[in-house]
Amino acid sequence: MNCILCNETDSVFDEYKFNVESDVEFFGNLKINYCRKCDLGYASPMPNTDKLNYFYKHIYRAKGRPDEIKSNYNSDIYYFRNLSYLNYLSTFINLDNIKNIFDFGSGVGDLGFLIKSKFQNISLSSLELDQNCKRILNSRKYKVYDDFNSISEKFDLIISSLTLQQLSDLNIFNSLKKISHKDTYVFIDVPNNNFDKKFFNRPYDSPRLIFFTKKSVEKISNIFNFNIINLSYASYSIDKAYKYSKQSKNSFSNWKKDNINFKQKIKSLIKIFLPSIFLKFLTFIREEKNKEENIDNFVLQKENSWTLRSIFKWK
Repeated sequence: MNCILCNETDSVFDEYKFNVESDVEFFGNLKINYCRKCDLGYASPMPNTDKLNYFYKHIYRAKGRPDEIKSNYNSDIYYFRNLSYLNYLSTFINLDNIKNIFDFGSGVGDLGFLIKSKFQNISLSSLELDQNCKRILNSRKYKVYDDFNSISEKFDLIISSLTLQQLSDLNIFNSLKKISHKDTYVFIDVPNNNFDKKFFNRPYDSPRLIFFTKKSVEKISNIFNFNIINLSYASYSIDKAYKYSKQSKNSFSNWKKDNINFKQKIKSLIKIFLPSIFLKFLTFIREEKNKEENIDNFVLQKENSWTLRSIFKWK
């Protein structure tokens, strides 16, 4: 195989691991290749594009799956991450000058929605495939596009949070450049992979298809011709991410369409019979307990952090 970034010959690095085992129907039987020159990993062979699109439209956020859209999507579960990213963006960008934001793979658009709550003159657009997410995005006044070909405007700020690693190639950077003007800022974050020490301890890979490191992002900037304003680490440790991943795999590994397992049924019943005010109180207590740690995770910028984040502009 040849590296998807530099086209140099590489080799198989490890077996591909699934969180939800039935997803092999959409992803196929994969290996992970690794290019030492680029410090970039990627799935091989890459899944069929039509199957991937179907997966993200109809399966990825289906009921009972790890990324199901919950009724409490507007809660504070990810508040610290999004608030830290708002502060991060504000450090390098004067958001008073931003008139429009494009959110690629937005999910329900929490980060853009938070930014707009502070800077109300900003208009929001996104590209998102999932139908349930689209419904929520519409309620949040997002303009939702189906593909890049239907976009004619240019954006002041482009954001994409924990999405690029799920793509089957790196052509997204060319697509983002087409909807940019000369002063456009781009913010991305992706999982940080430690190939030398920790990678083999990961519980699963799916739905990630590209595996980034700081070195590989720098390599990408040279090939796709952009200037990195900042490239740093954020979030809790890789070890803690693997701990959460193991818990997820234990809960969702046997998920099948139209077949919610026993643990998931119990959780659903708890939500039905416990008053929502009590559930919100429990969430509040847990988040207050972890507030200092959550803030530190996004400030300390440890090399062992789970996430890489970057702000850049096109050359």
